[in-house]
Amino acid sequence: MKKWLMVVLTMALYSGVALASETRSGRVDIGFEGSGVFPSDDTADNAGYFGGNASYGVNNWFAVGIEAGHAETDIAEEGFDEGSLGATPLLGDLIFRYENESQFVPYGKVGLGVIFWSFDESDEVANAGIEVDVETSFAAKFAGGVDFFITPNMILNFEAGFVTSDPSATLKFGNFSVSDDIDGDFWTVGGGVKFLF
Repeated sequence: MKKWLMVVLTMALYSGVALASETRSGRVDIGFEGSGVFPSDDTADNAGYFGGNASYGVNNWFAVGIEAGHAETDIAEEGFDEGSLGATPLLGDLIFRYENESQFVPYGKVGLGVIFWSFDESDEVANAGIEVDVETSFAAKFAGGVDFFITPNMILNFEAGFVTSDPSATLKFGNFSVSDDIDGDFWTVGGGVKFLF
């Protein structure tokens, strides 16, 4: 009985190794993710990020990709509700994978692109006649993560990253306006699922 158990365990382990050795060269994966967003600006609340991504394996260790999503955080200073700041990143990614003989494939990622910002003034701010505009800005993302193959074509994913961006915000009150850069940096920690084609 013990021999059969060892044979089954050995076969399961072997199948896991074989699973991880699936080539990603010349293949496309499409994924969906959810993350926590932790802004550097202490006036911004933590938030949730939901998005999608796709990548193409140039070879087994390098891929190019694209990702987009949306997050929205409340802005408050000294107990005063200013409104909510929305961020919609659109990034092109360079992905460096460490292929190995396990089901876990670690990777590093550099993403470059833009963030489309929006601001929804609180009732107090809007009733005071104040309008806030936040411009689209350049963004860079630096991230690392792990892909875990649960089938040859389905991957669970964990990723942590840092996004840096310094958008310009303009505050308008009647004929008066003033502009300044704001801190748009934030950390992300989350995961998702990918499908390999």
